[in-house]
Amino acid sequence: MYNVTGTHFRDIYGKFLWAELLKEDYRLYNPGEEFILDEIKYRVERVALAENTQHVNVAVVPEDVNIVEPYL
Repeated sequence: MYNVTGTHFRDIYGKFLWAELLKEDYRLYNPGEEFILDEIKYRVERVALAENTQHVNVAVVPEDVNIVEPYL
């Protein structure tokens, strides 16, 4: 059992995005998992645990784009 006290989120290049402190019930992220935050969909690319902190690398999932050809 891990004693995780916080989660640091970074993009796939290592740039720090945000941090969350974990209080009682914490969760461990898994690679490939997707979640939505502030109407942006993220996919977990990599997870590491170090010094009671979960380090999560995420990538933004592009929105589905419907390409419609104009009527001629």
